Amino acid sequence: MNFIGMLELPHHDRLMLNRLISHYNYQNSLINELSTDIERLSRDERYKDRCDYLCAFKGISTISAMTILTHVPDFRAFPHPSKLMSYIGLTSMEYSSGESINKSGITKQGNYLLRKIMILAAQHYQKADRTGIHMIQKREGLPSSIVSLAQRADRRCRNKYYHLTSRGKHSNIAKTAVARELIGFIWEAMITYYQGEVCTPV
Repeated sequence: MNFIGMLELPHHDRLMLNRLISHYNYQNSLINELSTDIERLSRDERYKDRCDYLCAFKGISTISAMTILTHVPDFRAFPHPSKLMSYIGLTSMEYSSGESINKSGITKQGNYLLRKIMILAAQHYQKADRTGIHMIQKREGLPSSIVSLAQRADRRCRNKYYHLTSRGKHSNIAKTAVARELIGFIWEAMITYYQGEVCTPV
């Protein structure tokens, strides 16, 4: 940005560029302020424990955790993770004709923002199977059941991604499958929060 500001331009071009730079700086400042507000809200008693539980999973930051919690305020509304997957729009489209059932790509009919967050989170499971210092710190102080659940998600999601890509599946298809897998673990973590015990999906 400093380089752009130093470019030698005709007067009118310089005025327009300065306006664009000012607008960029304003938008960047606004994003930072909103991010700070969300970080502060995540420490509120209404969200703190649930936010910490979600952040135990790879690919889930405070911002994405708070987005999930504000779009799904009570996970008990979904009796099974498959219902949550359908709500987000990550279930496969199905065409039935007589006894024949054909499935294709995801429906994309659900919550676009949550779907995007889950796909972005799924990308983190392409990396090496190791838990970095930052992830270890995020899991410190959490109930052992949540840490164990997050570690199980690490293994299952990573194995899912490499299993699919090794069979020749496109990385986008693999990431979508991992996102569905991750949703199941997130659902379980939130049910754990409400019931105080691990409820494994059937």
